Amino acid sequence: MDDMLAAFRFEFGWRLYAKDSSCLGEYDWLAVAGSGVAHPRWSKAFGGPPPLVAAVEAEPDAKLKESLEALAGIDSNPVTTTLM
Repeated sequence: MDDMLAAFRFEFGWRLYAKDSSCLGEYDWLAVAGSGVAHPRWSKAFGGPPPLVAAVEAEPDAKLKESLEALAGIDSNPVTTTLM
């Protein structure tokens, strides 16, 4: 979701927001297919905290926080691939 800027937990799930602060929707589950929205490299690329880190700061969740701390320690190099 290229427009996503923020993800916040709320009473019944997750609320995603676009760069213009409009609500993209409310969802029961949030499936994350890559580490980008949770890794510190987000800040270098887009500015501000990674969306999932901001979500944990707004609504503390011990298990998610522990996962994000482990993820932050993983060194990564962005890679682009092309499949033909």
